[in-house]
Amino acid sequence: MNRSELKNTINNACDIMRQDGLGIMDYMEQLSWLFFLKAVSEQEEEYKTLAQLKGKEYERILPEKYIWDQWAEDDNLTGDELIDFVNNMFQELSILAGTEMQDMIGVIFTNLRNHMRNGYSLREVINKVDEVKFATDSDVIVLSEIYESLLQDLNEAGAGGEYYTPRHIIQMMIKIVEPEIGDKIYDPAAGTCGFLTEAFTYFKEQSDKIDAEKWEQLREKTFFAREKSPRTYIFGIMNMIIHGIDHPHVSRSNTLSDNIRNVSEKEKYDVIMTNPPYGGKEGEMILQNFPIKIKKTEALFLQHIMSYLKQNGKAAVIIPEGVLFRGGKEERIRKKILEEFNLHTVVSLPAGVFLPYTAVKTNILFFDNTHPTKDVWFYELHHDGYELKPTRQADPANNDIPDLLEKIKNREESEQSWLVEVDEIAGNNYNLTASRYNPNPGDGEELADPEELLTELLSKEQMITDELNNVLEQLESGVYDE
Repeated sequence: MNRSELKNTINNACDIMRQDGLGIMDYMEQLSWLFFLKAVSEQEEEYKTLAQLKGKEYERILPEKYIWDQWAEDDNLTGDELIDFVNNMFQELSILAGTEMQDMIGVIFTNLRNHMRNGYSLREVINKVDEVKFATDSDVIVLSEIYESLLQDLNEAGAGGEYYTPRHIIQMMIKIVEPEIGDKIYDPAAGTCGFLTEAFTYFKEQSDKIDAEKWEQLREKTFFAREKSPRTYIFGIMNMIIHGIDHPHVSRSNTLSDNIRNVSEKEKYDVIMTNPPYGGKEGEMILQNFPIKIKKTEALFLQHIMSYLKQNGKAAVIIPEGVLFRGGKEERIRKKILEEFNLHTVVSLPAGVFLPYTAVKTNILFFDNTHPTKDVWFYELHHDGYELKPTRQADPANNDIPDLLEKIKNREESEQSWLVEVDEIAGNNYNLTASRYNPNPGDGEELADPEELLTELLSKEQMITDELNNVLEQLESGVYDE
């Protein structure tokens, strides 16, 4: 089945569910659990064959009656009988436990439900899903791309409740971090696991260097994540499985509930890449887990990342610009990064990168746990290859990413990049905004498109509003430090 045929098949399944009264969130859930059971069932057959070749007895993950071909391919199972079967299956799978995979299945089916009430329509959807194959790498690549486009549609419809990190931005971050096979890679705010699936794709592009043992390590022992939202957790697991990550280590939990003061080396990670939620506030109970008690979610995640990064480990984190210049506790966090880690690069992203979700101005911090910072290389990314408007249409003629990837190799200075000694940064209250140190202010930028200029103004307005709210909260609390 080629890309066009597969897309039509999935779109037809979505149309059937829409006709049954399901909204985008509900039919994404429905597709996810169906794809999940089909994928796990196909994996079961592969694992069973491998066990037989090794002369070992294979213990099934799923009860045999819930293996895909045992029920989903039975056209006689339809109508009310099918609804009853699926409801019973959900009940039994919700209490499945034992292995790590079985525990994960138990969590998934505890947090999901069958949204379809018409058993004949459900049969049509199942038959469509049955046409989708996971047999070859090309099948997996096409399906993963289509599933990701559905996840993006979900967020653009406002149903996801989070920002979708553009995949070209993630790919750029991975190329700069350069993870290696054998690294434990972690996303503490995983969303739909885009960082992890893109990292897996990055490794797959080096397939000629990967032997069977390394493939097993990649698929089963490399990728780790945490996600608080039950639904997003499910979509993330499904996204990883569709991409070919057989054993996704995804925990459904509040990352910030960890006490970060006594993290053992065994609990730490070689690589951390993430786009944590920002704009949120945490309560007093969560704040007790952090040495620098600050309510802002993004500042807490930054502390979490520093605590969970192994010696010689590497991190890349997307952060709203306010964290980089505000005083008080945020200044203390910046000081900690510079004094205890090597913050080698700050990439300033243009306002509008996360449209249509938000116009907030953001930056990417790249640091490693090797030695204190000596100097920081700043790069101002003016264009990312897409229009900085809500439509985000491709604009390949305006793309600074190739230039960034070339210049970072030697930390080259230019109209868009400059190197700043840490002593100068310390003398500026540890301000980490690229524009603060720009030796070429006003140079190198053409007059902005009016709509892009409006996006930038909205971003600045949002930054000012956030800062005023920040000051107001601190005055009300009597502590001008949060």
